[in-house]
Amino acid sequence: AVENGDLLQQLADALDDYDREVGAEAIAKEPATHFLEYRRRVGGPFFGLPEPDDELAEALVEWAIEHAHDFVRAD
Repeated sequence: AVENGDLLQQLADALDDYDREVGAEAIAKEPATHFLEYRRRVGGPFFGLPEPDDELAEALVEWAIEHAHDFVRAD
């Protein structure tokens, strides 16, 4: 989904910013600490882009279109 692409771009940009601010050497010395700080900055681990309900609805509509022949009209 497009929303996932946007999210990946936001995360990559934030990672680049974090790496410039902190430096690769400092990150390598304490990777867990810096990972948690980066995750806090980007609002993880749940990002809300796309919202789970929206993503599920999109997948359900796509599935329904692909399986339209399986729906039987009850008269």
